[in-house]
Amino acid sequence: MADLPLVSISIITFNQIEFIRETLDSALGQDYENLEVVVSDDASTDGTAEVIQEYAQKYPGRLIALIGGPNLGITANDNRALKACRGKYIAFQGGDDVLLQGKISAQVQWFEEDKRRVLCGHQVEVFYDDGNPSHVLTPKLPSGAGPRWVIEHGCPYGAVAIMVRAENIPSMGFDERLPTVSDQKFWIDCLRDNGIFGYVAGIYARYRKHSSNITNDYLRCSADLHEMVTILKQEYPQFSDSVRKYSRNLVDMSRAKLLLQEGRYLKAIVILGRTCVLSPSRLLRTFSFRLTKINGSGALILYYTFARFLPGMAGYIFRKVLCKRIFCHAGKNVNIRPGVRFGRGSLISISDNSGLGDGAYLVGMAPILIGNNVMTGPQIMILTGGHALKILFCDLWINKKLPNQ
Repeated sequence: MADLPLVSISIITFNQIEFIRETLDSALGQDYENLEVVVSDDASTDGTAEVIQEYAQKYPGRLIALIGGPNLGITANDNRALKACRGKYIAFQGGDDVLLQGKISAQVQWFEEDKRRVLCGHQVEVFYDDGNPSHVLTPKLPSGAGPRWVIEHGCPYGAVAIMVRAENIPSMGFDERLPTVSDQKFWIDCLRDNGIFGYVAGIYARYRKHSSNITNDYLRCSADLHEMVTILKQEYPQFSDSVRKYSRNLVDMSRAKLLLQEGRYLKAIVILGRTCVLSPSRLLRTFSFRLTKINGSGALILYYTFARFLPGMAGYIFRKVLCKRIFCHAGKNVNIRPGVRFGRGSLISISDNSGLGDGAYLVGMAPILIGNNVMTGPQIMILTGGHALKILFCDLWINKKLPNQ
């Protein structure tokens, strides 16, 4: 243990009684011995602080509890936790997120291989409390050196994925001029001396998506991001071209989100096209959550007017998310072409007198309903949770598996 560098996990909490035990268990249960978990609670009123104190008594010396005092807000609470961290490396976790086994060990090994390495990430699984299917946060992770990429495109990895070398943290910590969304500026500041950022392969954390996420408060987040642009112009004049590019993308994405929420899809498509040309990775990350809320008709318009023309992995993921909204219910008398892959969703149904072409592939989180007189070609694959398949009548069916009794 003496040979292992000390690692701190910084956790901030506020009214997260539903999730805090799972969060703390995932941090304390890491297979890395020389570890401290610093938890700063921001004046919770739902019993979160009491649970943290309980864990501090159970794990003395391993969990440091910072509780009591006034409500500070997200950024100030981040700094409170950060100041208490003593590790050579510091990882970050929200009070509702889950770390997976092996995260700390894998990232420490990455850092120890090269002293120039400053910031390390990994892939993150996004999971939803409302039952929506989980997915990875981004299909492709970046690597590089210096802050330019982060300035242009935003956070390189999910916050719960990131570990930083403590000696490269700016003296002010998180910038308190940005009271809500300060992490992107923090990563930029950590990389300002041209430090290397990269990632370890594998999924090592789960990001919980629920109704209380701060990212749901679009106005607060947007205000901080626009203020960050102003600050970056002053503090990073050598990257003025990158700041302008980010600013253009930020304005475009803000407008497109509002247009999509209002159902004005065609105008949103024009803006999305411009953003895709300038920064396809930012487009993908920003809309990976929002697209799950678009109805079937809106998804269909976006698919045929925009998504079908996107190249590469970004286009594939964009189309995949849209298909989850399009392919849920197939009406009567519908002929589905060979090789069609239905998006992974819930309550998928194929109505009467329809046909499934050769090699069709359906994956459902809940029962899949097959109507009357549905014809299927060979090599059809249907996967459901608990084999929850309901078949009213099929003229031809291959390898049918009935529900468990």
